[in-house]
Amino acid sequence: MTIDRPTDNSTAAPPNLDNPHDATLASFGYKQELKRTLRFFSLFAISFSIVSISTGIFLNYGFAINQFGGASIWTWPIAAAGQIVMALLIAELSTKIPLAGYAYQWGARLVGSTYGWYTGFFGLLYMSITGGAIILLGATPLLFEAMGISPPDGVLLGVAIAILLLTVLINIVSVQLAASVNNTAVIAEIIGTVLLAVTVIVAFGLYAGDDGGSVANLTNSTGTAGSGLATSCWPACWASTPWSDSSSRRI
Repeated sequence: MTIDRPTDNSTAAPPNLDNPHDATLASFGYKQELKRTLRFFSLFAISFSIVSISTGIFLNYGFAINQFGGASIWTWPIAAAGQIVMALLIAELSTKIPLAGYAYQWGARLVGSTYGWYTGFFGLLYMSITGGAIILLGATPLLFEAMGISPPDGVLLGVAIAILLLTVLINIVSVQLAASVNNTAVIAEIIGTVLLAVTVIVAFGLYAGDDGGSVANLTNSTGTAGSGLATSCWPACWASTPWSDSSSRRI
């Protein structure tokens, strides 16, 4: 694998090559400028929140079951196999090119600067749109639903904008503050997900079969009538999406 290494023409002081991280950056033509303030768990929490495991459990799984019935569960092992391959690929890229910049760095150095620019542009566009969309279509409605309120669309939009501005402000104030907020949310999500999983398993073991159901019953008796094969594959496709932005090491 050939990796382009741009020449550093700056007049700044040379990096400390005794530091292995600085030496790695120097090999790519970069000099360390930003402070390394995030620790291992904070980096894990960022990746965890980007992947959003609870979204797959609470939204995509139910969507597939409703559209195609129990048989849709067989799309998940296929997606899991694809996800493992993508994880290994991204791990290799982030190890060989350990630079901040997400897919731009990888595309620019492995293919060319033009390809890298388009990759980075569409990646930035994707993250910009999905962030606001998740807040507007997911977080804000769930917030009002939990409070038992049905606000008009204008109020939903206003609250979504306020939440988005709050997250921007937190990141502007301090990276450590943003990491602390995210760490707290991730810990709560992990604990809640584990407790819910244990509760469901125990309840299923105690009450399964009371209504005539069975663990082995994969027949769609409650889903929407009609062909649901195409829509049932969406959760699996979502699960196999390469979450490369969460694996870019910030050295």
